[in-house]
Amino acid sequence: MIINNYYELEYDSIKNRVYYKMKGLWESVAVVPNFEQDWRNIVKKTRDDWTILGDLRTLQPMPDDVTALNGSVQQYLMTKGLRKVAQVAKVAVAGSINAMARKSGLKEVLWAFYDNPTAEIWLNK
Repeated sequence: MIINNYYELEYDSIKNRVYYKMKGLWESVAVVPNFEQDWRNIVKKTRDDWTILGDLRTLQPMPDDVTALNGSVQQYLMTKGLRKVAQVAKVAVAGSINAMARKSGLKEVLWAFYDNPTAEIWLNK
């Protein structure tokens, strides 16, 4: 398990799932210098068809450099056998995530939820 002031990463080997929590305000990429390497270390533990349950409920809007870093990590994850991502977010954010997923065709891979139990059910399908 990896825990710091900005994120938490934990791998559940039984579910083959990474639990990811983004917290608070990330002022810049400088506050998360190990972010990419932490993800690489977690991904090494996964098997094919793994999933992510991400908790974004306390995350504040991110500056452009942090958004770019997240995008880079997401591209890496998609090359490593990732099957589905469920994001738990505030109602307003979840709606926009789902609208984007419908438009982009990613709704089978990425979906937003309001609570963890519902997200877990979707990931287990």
